[in-house]
Amino acid sequence: MKIMKENTEQHLDKLTKKIIGSMPLETPSSNFTSSVMTQIEGLDAKSIVHQPLISRRAWFIVALIGIAFIAFNIFGNVESLGWFESVDFGVLTDNKISESLSGITISKTLLYSAVMFGVFMLIQITVLKNYFDKRLQF
Repeated sequence: MKIMKENTEQHLDKLTKKIIGSMPLETPSSNFTSSVMTQIEGLDAKSIVHQPLISRRAWFIVALIGIAFIAFNIFGNVESLGWFESVDFGVLTDNKISESLSGITISKTLLYSAVMFGVFMLIQITVLKNYFDKRLQF
């Protein structure tokens, strides 16, 4: 069976070489490049417009909420919380997850390296974004 399969493959290979060898070689016309370029220039170029995932308006609203929160913590009357006093936040602090994580200590070296990793990651993202924005401009 294996010998028959090899003979079939050899026969197909010879047949393919014969057919391809008998075909004439096609060459493009002398003005092929110029005709392609004129057709490309005639097309309407659609430029890619960068649209951020989060709009400027959304960032403005997030910043405004953050500033309002910080201003309330600094200048607000924290003693009279109103309805906020009736909410029981013990569920967030008195559970097995927070109890198991409370025994973990993080060294200063690990903390500094994690912070520096985040800072360098942000720097790299901004540098790469600027690089690719300049590269993709039309």
